[in-house]
Amino acid sequence: VDEVVYLTYDPKMSKFRIWAFASWGGPARTEAGDYKDDKLVTVSDPWEVMGMTMVSRSTLAKAEGDKMEFILEFKEGDNWKKDGGGLLTRTR
Repeated sequence: VDEVVYLTYDPKMSKFRIWAFASWGGPARTEAGDYKDDKLVTVSDPWEVMGMTMVSRSTLAKAEGDKMEFILEFKEGDNWKKDGGGLLTRTR
């Protein structure tokens, strides 16, 4: 699945906002969050994937050069379970 992700700052909310559009279609996944311990942590609004309602958490942290470390987790009960991640490279 490919995604196009837009990251913005919402001064009214005092939060960073994410809109993610997946290649499989459907409405955008929306997230909001802030910096914690030099990492941008955002939590999604509930969204549906394969017939299940999910809540996800994305973490972005600066790596070396033009790279960012990305971690994706899904909420299971009161806990977060890591589902994926990797290094993202900035494009210009």
